[in-house]
Amino acid sequence: MVNHQQIKNQFESLTTLQAIQKQAYQMLMQGLATTGFSMREWGILVYLEQHGQATASELADAFMVTRTLISRNTWRLIQDNLIPQLSNQVQH
Repeated sequence: MVNHQQIKNQFESLTTLQAIQKQAYQMLMQGLATTGFSMREWGILVYLEQHGQATASELADAFMVTRTLISRNTWRLIQDNLIPQLSNQVQH
């Protein structure tokens, strides 16, 4: 059985984690602002760095969006030569 003190400690821990998450998000958004990348563009670059390559369908599934939206998001990355032209595979 969880007692009152344990609940209080868990709440304080979660509150602290939430504050850290908020600060990390703000730092990420400030960093992204200097690059001009959207959150999804950055996410695509991170995904490809971690996985090596992916199809547009895999990226769409990973980000829970359509392939059309992934194509739009990757177009700038392709133009900036950060990833190769989309075909069946997108590589980093």
